[in-house]
Amino acid sequence: FGMELPKETGLSWATACTVQCIVSFASMLSAARGVNFSHSLDLDKLGDGDVVRPHFAYPLHAVDVLIQTPAGEVPPNLTAPFEKMELADKQAVELNTTDTFTMAVWTKYMDFVQWELCNLPLGMNGALHSYVGRQPVYLSAFWLPVSGSEEKASRDRPEAAESRKQVFM
Repeated sequence: FGMELPKETGLSWATACTVQCIVSFASMLSAARGVNFSHSLDLDKLGDGDVVRPHFAYPLHAVDVLIQTPAGEVPPNLTAPFEKMELADKQAVELNTTDTFTMAVWTKYMDFVQWELCNLPLGMNGALHSYVGRQPVYLSAFWLPVSGSEEKASRDRPEAAESRKQVFM
């Protein structure tokens, strides 16, 4: 799951450096939680017409809550509190097309109502458009099918290339 931009960010050198600092901070926080992420600030047009859009994406098990409700059972009440789950419990969830999946993400670094970055070190807070330009931000979930070894896949095609993604949300 993650966010993707439809076009170049057009960041100045100074803003690009600030974003790299923010990404480094996010990388440290993610590593402490046992997860990683994929990102790019650039719109890369590949030689065969494929494209890698500017993005920031986490694996699904990076969410704070991932609950699988078998078909026919009642999913959890979305207005009730959720307990944060252990990484191993989230990794054990197997996606399918028959069950209902409930996901929750909590962060003190992004205000999704105001579209602002907040509580960042060195006061790097600000409106999201300051970092990505005035353009739509697409929140999505996608599957990256694995064919062959991960090493071969990354050598042949960037992980976030549009042709590799199977978007389901």
